Amino acid sequence: MYIFITNNFKITAAQVALIYKHRWMIEILFKQVKQNFPLNYFWGESENAIRIQVFCVRIAQVLMVVIKKKSETKRSFTSILTVVRLHIMSYVELFDFLKDTYQAWRSSHSPPVNTKIGIALSLGFN
Repeated sequence: MYIFITNNFKITAAQVALIYKHRWMIEILFKQVKQNFPLNYFWGESENAIRIQVFCVRIAQVLMVVIKKKSETKRSFTSILTVVRLHIMSYVELFDFLKDTYQAWRSSHSPPVNTKIGIALSLGFN
């Protein structure tokens, strides 16, 4: 049982509970941002520069949430973010990588097949 306190007596108890639910979701969002996208320093000193950096963090966070939903994986948000950070410049299909990390890595890093040697051997040029 939860007890919610309010000084607004015009709304119902269900509305108060809903407001607290939304507030809690906002707190979770900010906790997630602070843990995974630390803003230790700002690149600019103006208000606009700080806003831009905060908006970039929010955009990255939303993209990671979309990736987590689309990948239908049971990995944690932090785990998915770490995978993306480490392999952002790798030539690996992201959703395949999240489904089966080792298989996707092996298939993307298999040695290239040299077609010239294969053609030469099949024509009898040894």
